[in-house]
Amino acid sequence: MKRRLLIVAVFLLAGAVVNVAVAWGIAVAIDITPASTRTGWSNTPPVFWQVTRVDRFGTTWMMSSKQESHELYLLQGMSDPPPPKIPYYWASHTGAWRAREGEVETRYLEARGWPSRTLWCNAGGWLMRGGPKGTLVPRPVDGGIDTSLETSRMIYGGNYDRALPLRPIWPGFAVNTLFYAVVLWLLIPGPFVLRRLIRIRRGLCPKCTYPMGESAVCSECGCELPNRARVAT
Repeated sequence: MKRRLLIVAVFLLAGAVVNVAVAWGIAVAIDITPASTRTGWSNTPPVFWQVTRVDRFGTTWMMSSKQESHELYLLQGMSDPPPPKIPYYWASHTGAWRAREGEVETRYLEARGWPSRTLWCNAGGWLMRGGPKGTLVPRPVDGGIDTSLETSRMIYGGNYDRALPLRPIWPGFAVNTLFYAVVLWLLIPGPFVLRRLIRIRRGLCPKCTYPMGESAVCSECGCELPNRARVAT
């Protein structure tokens, strides 16, 4: 029993390592710019809030912009598209905004992983002060590692640097870890277990394929035969 538990623990650990490796590999390899975007906003003066979401293979990327200004009355005639769905783990990302009246703050969120999103981070952003021609104050990556790998083109007025996310999305992390643990088991011991079962079903020794007799051990190689120990006394 202890040996089986140890084997399960080893494969789960290996699945977790593969899980993180896949998420980071996607972060480095997958560029979001060719993907289609969904944008929605809320215009309730004095606050203008815009959310853009991009979904691609193994990737969820979001940009959120918030502006507080009493000069946004010109936007009141615009129709509000329904905002894209915001992941639950984004809750902490939307708090503690620093933008004041007349300033625009933009934040990026990045989540990676397949088949489920498993890691995420605040992938930087910027704060604009002094109007459209004002000063841009960059925001560092929070909860991830900046790779300095830019996207292939400009996104909404600024280059976006991809990051290696470090914050786990626990449901997705657990599902992916189990998924990769099963895949590793099927690739490594799985074929040998299947071969053993096929040999036993055909009445052959699972080790040397010699025909099994009535003895509890194989008469050819001495291997203990399954379901024979009870018979031999």
